[in-house]
Amino acid sequence: MFGTDFESANVLDLDPQVVKEMAEGDPSFWFHASPSCTNCTLANRRNPPNPDDIKHADHIAEILRVAHPAKFTFEESAEYVHTFGGAMLKAITDALDELGYKYTADTYQAADYGAYQRRNRLIIRAVARGELPGLPKKKPAGDWMKLLGPMLDEQPFIEPGSGARGGPVKGFDKTYAEAKANPHYT
Repeated sequence: MFGTDFESANVLDLDPQVVKEMAEGDPSFWFHASPSCTNCTLANRRNPPNPDDIKHADHIAEILRVAHPAKFTFEESAEYVHTFGGAMLKAITDALDELGYKYTADTYQAADYGAYQRRNRLIIRAVARGELPGLPKKKPAGDWMKLLGPMLDEQPFIEPGSGARGGPVKGFDKTYAEAKANPHYT
């Protein structure tokens, strides 16, 4: 997607030495981390942070120290900044500071960059040498209906309020497009 070619993996499964071998001699090598951290989201803020989450941060810091990639990016829920009193973010930024990276760690609204949802995201952008590239230009948020509308038009329509809690399911005799055209269903 978007012209990138990458391998997705759980950061805990990455051997820092293997990442180092991949990074050696490659001035364009880019290490990106976006660990699962469900307890750092607003939806789960009542749950205590998961100790595995701090393991992810510590392992990312270890990979940075061992592999010293030319470029590093990190993306996570904005609440990551405060989880464990900021210890996870500090583990990563301490490694970047020790290694002399130029970096920013800022919160951005994903919808400002074309995403289809409003989500505040912590983004770390770091380079071992040279200057940080500029941010992409802001653009309008994506439109779910433009994206999904053509697919929805052929789907069976379920009348709002019907189903398990709202009584019997009604409306399977119509497609979404037919239902949309009928003012009774809008």
